Amino acid sequence: MKTKKILYVEDDSASLTLMEHLLRRHYDIETTSRAPKALELVRLKQYDLILMDIKLGPVGMTGLDLVEKIREIPAYKNVPIIAVTAYAMAGDRDYLIRKGCDDYVPKPIDFKMLNDAIKRHLTEKKQPVY
Repeated sequence: MKTKKILYVEDDSASLTLMEHLLRRHYDIETTSRAPKALELVRLKQYDLILMDIKLGPVGMTGLDLVEKIREIPAYKNVPIIAVTAYAMAGDRDYLIRKGCDDYVPKPIDFKMLNDAIKRHLTEKKQPVY
């Protein structure tokens, strides 16, 4: 039974299709390539985890802009957000976590690493932010 709901925000259609194919067996996954649509979805639904591309499209909100807006929604203060990004330089992981992400998986995606991160965050109990 698919009980955990995941939102994947990614502007590359091939990556969206691949991720949806890989995760749909175990999770209820929804995808979007646009930041405004992602904001609409998180306001309408409750996801258990969000996978976020950091460099979204050539214009508009970046993934980090979107993370900031999602974190402003009370129901999403403690929902895990995993950055899935090509930013793979020294210090990028720490920077992304300081900006509101809970974890980081570099591209090209190591699917074992991604699966481990998803499982870890879906089973950990996050402490409420006061």
